[in-house]
Amino acid sequence: PAVTPSGKKVAVVGAGPAGLTAAFYLARLGHAVTVYEANPEAGGILRYGIPEYRLPKSVLAHEVGFVHKMGVKFVFNRKMAAEGLKKLERDHDAVFLATGAYKNMTLGIPGEHLEGVVSGTRYLHEGLIGKKPHIGKTVLIVGAGNVAVDAARTALRSGAKVTIVYRRDKEDMPANKEELLEAEREGIAFVFYAAPKQVLDDGAGKVRGLEVVKMVPGEFDVTGRRKPGATAETYVIPCDTLMLAIGERVDADFLKEFGVVLNTDATVQVNPFTLRTNFPSIYAGGDLVTGPATAVEAAAF
Repeated sequence: PAVTPSGKKVAVVGAGPAGLTAAFYLARLGHAVTVYEANPEAGGILRYGIPEYRLPKSVLAHEVGFVHKMGVKFVFNRKMAAEGLKKLERDHDAVFLATGAYKNMTLGIPGEHLEGVVSGTRYLHEGLIGKKPHIGKTVLIVGAGNVAVDAARTALRSGAKVTIVYRRDKEDMPANKEELLEAEREGIAFVFYAAPKQVLDDGAGKVRGLEVVKMVPGEFDVTGRRKPGATAETYVIPCDTLMLAIGERVDADFLKEFGVVLNTDATVQVNPFTLRTNFPSIYAGGDLVTGPATAVEAAAF
């Protein structure tokens, strides 16, 4: 239904789950909303991180269509910087930051720089924008979350033999149980209680395998899972592509430069009731505030 214009202008930075949700409800309140997005299409992780077989683009486009119908405007291919944020603050009554958590975490072990070592999120992203990222016939994936499983199932569909390596046990994996079950049914192998030690070089600057340390279950930790302990035993798992999917974190360098107060983990510090930052007209939400979470949690917070 038509709404009465409030006369207020709001800029939303980021067109992922949090940004789209904020834009939709702000528009319902009668505010003029413009969303600024670094990518050429809306959706964030929904569009550039979840494979087509799990979330068809047509379904996402239908959902984003509701936001368009509310009169929300989109500005794509606009990666935000401190200067750009300053202009948005000046030209709008309020700014909502929702740039998510996309910076890949690394293992911090020797050999990560080798050719053939890739990010799971980057691999998924390239596939979703129509590229065909090159991977070898034998793919090893380090990780236990949904990104790891999504990357594994996608690589399998390209004809690769895929193995997921995790330092804990199967029941400790945070990925959706249904996805894990489907991955097993499709033929993806799992190696548990194995912690990466170093990436091995084939002598020509390319990965040839991953040396891992055999782990054993220890005492229960605060998460209710057994904390894995290292043994003196190591072994090598051969591969010609190694994907790292051990998590993401917030990349808020432009916010730090602007003066937004951050927490020690680079998430944005906000009032938990209003989501306001240390700037009166700037707010933040989603993964930018909570750290990496689910799409539903990003939309809710």
